[in-house]
Amino acid sequence: MQKTQQHLEQTNRELETLRNSYETLKDQSARLLRTNDSIRTMIAESQEVTLVEQRQLYESNYSLLLKTFQDIAAVKQQVRNYNKLLDVTFAGTLISQLNNPTSGELGTSFSKVLLENSEAILGRSLKGNQKTKFSETIRRVVGIPLVGTIIDANPITSLVKSVYDQAVSFGENAVRDQDLKDFLSSIKPYTDFYYSLDQATVSFKDELLGYRRDLMTFDKALLKHEDRLLSALQIAQGSPEAAVNRIFRYNDRQKLGAVDFRKINDSQEVGKAIRLINSSPEMTLDQSAFEASFNNYIEQIAIILDRAGRNERLQFDANTVDKLIRNLKNTRLK
Repeated sequence: MQKTQQHLEQTNRELETLRNSYETLKDQSARLLRTNDSIRTMIAESQEVTLVEQRQLYESNYSLLLKTFQDIAAVKQQVRNYNKLLDVTFAGTLISQLNNPTSGELGTSFSKVLLENSEAILGRSLKGNQKTKFSETIRRVVGIPLVGTIIDANPITSLVKSVYDQAVSFGENAVRDQDLKDFLSSIKPYTDFYYSLDQATVSFKDELLGYRRDLMTFDKALLKHEDRLLSALQIAQGSPEAAVNRIFRYNDRQKLGAVDFRKINDSQEVGKAIRLINSSPEMTLDQSAFEASFNNYIEQIAIILDRAGRNERLQFDANTVDKLIRNLKNTRLK
């Protein structure tokens, strides 16, 4: 549980750092875009375009294209980290472990409770060898809870059903009906608790699938925008930054004259790329809905655990439950 919590926190910190870096890049790009527009307006209104003005536009075009590809790379990294965050969360080992019959995360395991209640209640009317045989049968059933995952069912429900079925079919109605009713009543607080956990988790997993679909849509739009820019600049392969340097003859810029600058600025490739940047969609990755949903999920689980810790009909250790609640709340996304 601790390892999963640390992984979740580390991934979110990485994503937060990337998001802050991208916000800085985006602000720089916005300023470059405004500067580029101003220079173009000035040139359009000027009767005679000077070398200085062409050089300014050249530098602005170059910086804007370079910064745009840096922006795209930054957002792509955000997408990868957001996807990783979804993967870690979807794995859900921090909370799904609680729904494992053999888990002692709450101070006792459901398997232990089930075994004790089976022997004390279901077997109370049995005698001698019959009682021993029944106990051995139940111990074997409780000891192999993996059947729950094999049939893709809730492992708690599966285990209860297996024990109940064994009791009903044991001997010739050897286990009394009243004992069966009392047994189900004795474990109801536990089954209610695990059912609440399961419902909250299933609901959140459905929301996670929605966020994953949204992320895929965003990623496709980002890649499409990048492909259009690469196509406009006729970049088939290699580093976009290297290609921009080549198109702008940037290493030789000190030797370029007004005609050279104008030729580069007015080239079809640069003009088309700048128009694409001006009309590009907002490429900001918004994970706020996921963060709110995740935090709400953690809060729901914390409430369920808090009620369980105060329920005298449950054998969970209150201090252990309190510690688990604190650990869970530490995973909330800020």
